[in-house]
Amino acid sequence: STRAGLAEAARVMPVDVSPESLDAAVDFIIGRLQVMLRETGLAFDVVEAALATRGENPVLAREAAQQLTAWVAKDDWGFVLDNYARCVRITREQPRFTLHPDLLREPAEKALYVALSAAEAAISPESDVDSFLTAFIPLVPYIQAFFNEVLVMDKDAALREARLALLQRIAGLAQGIVDLSKLEGF
Repeated sequence: STRAGLAEAARVMPVDVSPESLDAAVDFIIGRLQVMLRETGLAFDVVEAALATRGENPVLAREAAQQLTAWVAKDDWGFVLDNYARCVRITREQPRFTLHPDLLREPAEKALYVALSAAEAAISPESDVDSFLTAFIPLVPYIQAFFNEVLVMDKDAALREARLALLQRIAGLAQGIVDLSKLEGF
């Protein structure tokens, strides 16, 4: 971690280093990393998506940007991104809800919950972009079916919150790995 390294350097400095100065140094290094990654030919939005979550670790940030570049180049990328983005956009302005799977009653939402559980078991914030997207891809048909067959904003508040919580969990799969909202087309 760049921040941890700078904090350790600040600890042994003969002068006090303020938290604001440490933040400024980290931001400067991330800015330089952004320029370096762009100079290698990586797209601006891909670099931003990687730096948003992995910017304090240059090795992981470069790896995330390189892996994401390969995914973005795939023919079906727009479809994959759109399905993830739908989950994020509908939940973005909502408070956090707790998922109560026992409230889910439609076959499409139950199937999505099962698929989500499998994806959550396969990834963690320490996963790389390839692992995250490999685990996410099987969710896409279930997300499609969910939005085609289920009314998320049901008049029953408990059911609506359960459905939103399900989508919030999907949106949270990328947390700590990559910020796909930084990508063009999101």
